[in-house]
Amino acid sequence: AVPAGSSQALAAPVSTTEPGVVVDTVKRAEDRSGDFVVRLHESLGARTSTPRELSVGAAEIVETDLLERPPPKAAVHVGTGIEAVVFSPFQPRTFRIGTPANS
Repeated sequence: AVPAGSSQALAAPVSTTEPGVVVDTVKRAEDRSGDFVVRLHESLGARTSTPRELSVGAAEIVETDLLERPPPKAAVHVGTGIEAVVFSPFQPRTFRIGTPANS
């Protein structure tokens, strides 16, 4: 675990091969749990479905709102088997990724 306030760079836990989908933000969760929060958006103005590749082992992945709260009926994905995420034109999406040691 990286201590709070550490200057150690975070590696992106999510990457995509879709050129229109941009990883905007990778940061630690505000609640200091050690989880990652990743924000992506569609940048070309087109509806897009993209596979996501996780570069860290994830115990749980939950889509959240911009304040890192899961919606009432949030989809929870366990493991790294996420097949695709659909984006509307210019749509931002936020995901909380719990690492195995923190879940």
